[in-house]
Amino acid sequence: MHISISKLFLFAILLVSFAACRKSNDGVKPQPFRGCRIQYLTNGNYVDTLFYDDSLRIVRFKQYWIEHRYIYSGHQMIAKAFRDGRQFGTTVVIYNSNGTVDSLFYTDGLKVITRRFEYDGIYPIRMLQTQNESYPYKDTVLYKWKDGNLIQEIARYGSDFPVYDTNRLWQQADLFNIMSMYQIGVPSPIRSKNLMVSYNSLHPVYLFDSTGKIGASVYDTDTFRYSWFCQ
Repeated sequence: MHISISKLFLFAILLVSFAACRKSNDGVKPQPFRGCRIQYLTNGNYVDTLFYDDSLRIVRFKQYWIEHRYIYSGHQMIAKAFRDGRQFGTTVVIYNSNGTVDSLFYTDGLKVITRRFEYDGIYPIRMLQTQNESYPYKDTVLYKWKDGNLIQEIARYGSDFPVYDTNRLWQQADLFNIMSMYQIGVPSPIRSKNLMVSYNSLHPVYLFDSTGKIGASVYDTDTFRYSWFCQ
């Protein structure tokens, strides 16, 4: 999938706090199509591919010029990013014993970003971030939840209020989850119960197949199509 820099910048507001992944949400929130995964993502003439192991964990995410490779070991996942065969970034996700994300570390060889999450027992309620770029900074993001959905994100420059289709449960093709994959190579850790349909000025339109899986999502002038496989 190939998205303009301006569109990615819009998503960055959301993904700066979502940039980690949860090992498993089983037992925490209902998940439809449990044995199904997206295999191909198509945007125009570009087709990107996701590869999985026998446990349906992502092991490769191959795009036109970028590839992410994933290694799982104990309570951590390492995601390495390659461009034209040369590594340019590494993300390390550390999990708590219950599968939630404890912390995340990202480096591209120059900057280092660290994020640590605090929980109320089930849901993340606070994220602490530090970054050592040219202008090092620290920031805190607060999360508020209701009925299993994130309803407010409070950051330094204001608040955002996600909106959901409460008649549909979250699924892998939630566009905000997909954007997290493209932005930093790992799924979003903040998985609400329902499908998110609006965040800030972003309002994707979903097209569903006969089984209820998302077959396509339309954002602005782009249409993203998904091909699934099920075990």
